[in-house]
Parts: sequence; C-alpha cells; structure tokens
Amino acid sequence: MHKAFAFLAPAVVFAGASAAMAALPVATGDSAAEAVQDCAAATSAKSVDPAVLIARGWTEARFKKDGREIEAEMSIFGKAQGAPLVMLSEDAAVCMVVGGLSSPAAFDELRSAFGETFADAGSKDGDFRYMAGRDFVLLKPTGSKRQPAFRATVVEVGD
Repeated sequence: MHKAFAFLAPAVVFAGASAAMAALPVATGDSAAEAVQDCAAATSAKSVDPAVLIARGWTEARFKKDGREIEAEMSIFGKAQGAPLVMLSEDAAVCMVVGGLSSPAAFDELRSAFGETFADAGSKDGDFRYMAGRDFVLLKPTGSKRQPAFRATVVEVGD
C-alpha cells in the first residue's frame, strides 16, 4: 500500500501502513526555528489551528490511495524547499516539526538557531528544551548517521 502527497515543493512519499518517511526535506536551523514559531502561533492549550499555519504559508498535504483522496490521522504541512515538515494533531494539541539534516554536525547549527530564537529551558538525556512564549519546545535528534534528522515538539503549557 502506498500513500503519496505533494506540495508545491518538496514532494514526500509515505510507504506502508507505518507511514515511515522515505526522505525528509533537509532543513536549516533558521527554517526549523521559523517552523517552530509557526507551530507555537497555531497551538493553544486545547488544540492546534491549521488555519494559522495556512495563513503563514504552509500547504496541507493531501493523501491518495488508488487515485482517491483519503483522510489521514495526522495533518502534515509543507512549505518552500529547505523548510521542514509540520505535523499536527488537532485533538492532542501537539505540533511537531520534523526535518532532515545535511550532516550529524548540523544538529549543532539547529541548536544554535533555537538558542538565539527561544529561551533555553535546559536539557536532559540528549533532548534540548526551550520556551517559545507559553509553548514548550522539545528538540531531539532523530534519524541515523547516514540520514540525520530532528524532531521539535511544540506544546502550549498555558498560564
């Protein structure tokens, strides 16, 4: 079973029921920090508003199977080339930014951009924590040495 979707750029292909990504767009520290800011703007304590992402230039993915559009459990958004992907679950009030890195060392550039953009909230076990206003951001390296990647999870902590 193959599910595919396309944005203006980039195209990403999902394969299988696990929806494991074949390739993530390589993001820079600045584009990842900007995507986290967009997630923070869209996230409230109870939900994530996809209209905020769309107003900020994100395009929602459309999934197809056997030529027919199907519903996905999670909304995925893309932007211009060089931008990471944004994944959200409106019900869970969680917005995630995921992207590839040009090399394992590029994670340091990402951390530097986050440190300049957000308030440092410490680290633990290789995870890096930041505050984007009322939103908690957990930055984590993912992927492998051959295909390094990252995930930044944005959750509003409220008052």
